Amino acid sequence: MTYVDGYVIPVLAENKEKYIEQAKIAASVFKEHGVIEIYENWGDDVPEGVLPVL
Repeated sequence: MTYVDGYVIPVLAENKEKYIEQAKIAASVFKEHGVIEIYENWGDDVPEGVLPVL
């Protein structure tokens, strides 16, 4: 059965590189457990100080 999981995680701009490092570690663990594809995406037009509605 095919399925998709998605997450929205707020990351401060100054912590982006730290997040990417941790995401790479997590991706390797997820792949060990059968994940086929992983995509990371970043908002490019999120106004500062405004909480987006999902």
